[in-house]
Amino acid sequence: ALPFSLKLMESLLSETPENRALLVATSRAFTQYRYGWVAPPEGGTIEAMLQQERATRLYLRARDYGMRALEQSIDDFRVRFASDPNAALRLARRRDVDALYWTAVSWALAIGGSTDDFELLGDLPSVEALITRAAELDPGYGNGAIDTFLMSFEASRASVSKEAETRARDHFRKAVERSGGISAGPLVAAPIGSAESNTAGITVDLMSLERKGSVLTVKWAVRNTNPDPSAAKTQVRFGYQGQNARTYLVD
Repeated sequence: ALPFSLKLMESLLSETPENRALLVATSRAFTQYRYGWVAPPEGGTIEAMLQQERATRLYLRARDYGMRALEQSIDDFRVRFASDPNAALRLARRRDVDALYWTAVSWALAIGGSTDDFELLGDLPSVEALITRAAELDPGYGNGAIDTFLMSFEASRASVSKEAETRARDHFRKAVERSGGISAGPLVAAPIGSAESNTAGITVDLMSLERKGSVLTVKWAVRNTNPDPSAAKTQVRFGYQGQNARTYLVD
């Protein structure tokens, strides 16, 4: 049903191309569809390469919808951003945080899945500028979603920077705090070996590790020990390893 929903959203946008809320929703939907339902390619075959190109295009499609959403708030945003990202982003307001976040996430995931595309790799400063501005405007957005993103972003640089490792740990702590103890996202998104259990009412038990080629599948059992009855559902990622992650809701 999700591909049909994506097509429906694009059809609605063709009728109302300046609908900011729909643009953000479409950016989010394409990002989540690619992240959760399009399997990563395996091997070095032509078919695998074509599959990777399709996967990257889905993320970039999501990014472009996010940029269009920002243009509804900031005149000529894409032109301004290409010329001077920081100056353009100073015009963003709190209402723009959702667009900033999903644009940054989809763009970062496109880059992460195309490490041999040097043109895309050169866009990393743009991603950092977007997510940094989102953090300035609404640090608690999405119950710690920005800190979860920044934790992974800084962790990817930890091998070359001790300061980046320190920042990643700080973002992990903030993400857990801002999730209010009802989301396992920060725990499962943490690099393997650094996830913590029994934190903020969430217990994450490592069940099994299975390696197939370069893909490490990690199976988690998540128990919600938060006494708050509103924490009846816990968001979990199953099969964590970059773009091979899956997101489910469990009791």
